[in-house]
Amino acid sequence: MEGMEYFFELFEALPRGGPGDNKSSRRAFNTIPKLPGRPLILDLGCGHGIQTIELAKISKGTIMALDNHQAFLNILIKKAKDEKLLDHISKWFKKVPSIIKK
Repeated sequence: MEGMEYFFELFEALPRGGPGDNKSSRRAFNTIPKLPGRPLILDLGCGHGIQTIELAKISKGTIMALDNHQAFLNILIKKAKDEKLLDHISKWFKKVPSIIKK
């Protein structure tokens, strides 16, 4: 992952790692038909976890949050604890490369 440290340095300081907002996350979630009462949701490349937190709030399910940068996961864990949502977010955070073999 040569050169990724520059990407991480830039994005660690941003409040959100990509486009969108909570309203967009809610709208996308509400278009999914026939969801179980407590869905299991995979958030691959969760970054800071802005959408992860929002999905935990609206889904009443469990979110598996995965990213390849531990600092992003640390930010997500702090936010989830602050919002008292850690029980809705998978406790076994993993870096993406450790679960995807080349």
